[in-house]
Amino acid sequence: MDYIIYRVKKGDSIESISRKFVMETNEFKAVNNLDLPGERLFEGMYVAVEKLSCKKYITQPLETLDIISQKLNIPKERLKELNPKKGDFLFAGEILRIE
Repeated sequence: MDYIIYRVKKGDSIESISRKFVMETNEFKAVNNLDLPGERLFEGMYVAVEKLSCKKYITQPLETLDIISQKLNIPKERLKELNPKKGDFLFAGEILRIE
């Protein structure tokens, strides 16, 4: 994956930056060595974020791969190839690669 550098702004959090750059929170923490409990960001800090080079989809409540496949007109098998760690049942807010 390609990453770019982002400067943390006042009010940013791990969760808000992860959402903004469509990254899993755990991935953001791992890339930026923020694995310690309670570790926080501070204004002016530089962090690595994923370059938005592929299209992604954030799951909605009660969605499954079948529903998303139909909604986006992408074969379910292709979604599984792009997201090998995801199961058929998803939680709201999960990030799926769709291209």
